[in-house]
Amino acid sequence: MTTDQFEIIDVHLHAWCISQMETLNQPHKPAVLDEKVFNDTLAQMDQLNIRYGVLSGADNVTLEWCRRAPGRFIPSWDASIPPSDPGEEAVLFTEALETQGFRGMGELVMQAGGLAPNDERFFPLYRICQERRLPVFFHTGLNGPDWPRYWPSFRVSLCNPLLLEDVIAAFPDLVIVMAHMSYPFTEQATYMLLSHSNVYMDVATVNWYIGRAGFHRLLRQVVETVGVDKILFGSDQMNVPQMIPVGVRAIQEAPFLSEEDKRKILGDNARKLLGITVIAEPR
Repeated sequence: MTTDQFEIIDVHLHAWCISQMETLNQPHKPAVLDEKVFNDTLAQMDQLNIRYGVLSGADNVTLEWCRRAPGRFIPSWDASIPPSDPGEEAVLFTEALETQGFRGMGELVMQAGGLAPNDERFFPLYRICQERRLPVFFHTGLNGPDWPRYWPSFRVSLCNPLLLEDVIAAFPDLVIVMAHMSYPFTEQATYMLLSHSNVYMDVATVNWYIGRAGFHRLLRQVVETVGVDKILFGSDQMNVPQMIPVGVRAIQEAPFLSEEDKRKILGDNARKLLGITVIAEPR
């Protein structure tokens, strides 16, 4: 498979801004777009034939990326961590959906504030997503190197995907995407895929961060257990867009995947989940 044969969808992109880590917990405050990351991300998307990217970050920066590259990004809303007033946060979210074009929520990294995804302060937001059939993208699994320096409250134990069972019990029709294959909890995430029809996973970060052999070991384990229909391509490019092609090739060159498998992971599964119709249009 070559990249010019198929339009890819990246379900895990970030509208990177200056001082990104400082703005993560307060996405509704104005932030400053990082020009280089924006330009480099768009260049990689063009080169790799990535037609759409699901995008999250500070509200104003996410919307600015969408304005500058119309038709390329699907904006996903981020919540404050923690929501100081859950009712007010729900009002803000509803307004963003109705007036600003947001089409989902997350990547939610509530663990940066020492919180778990089953914290009930987020439940009003989950209810809105369930009612509107919008996906929620949850951070699960790993964090980066030396993370206590910028997120001292973060604990990987808060990223176990089994914590999402409380969310599913309360909102059984909520569409959930577990980011990062939940590594190092990939076995638990595989169980979640097997047990819950509305749960998906993306392969972001692990498709370039833990090495090709390590990623293929995890991916094969998931595919052999549950198949490929609930696996989504994502890059989590952050401020290193040059890793996007590494993640794409890790799927394209997986020897245990059929051509149909690769197409599903790289785009077809996301099209179904996000309700995207394949339309031939000039680029």
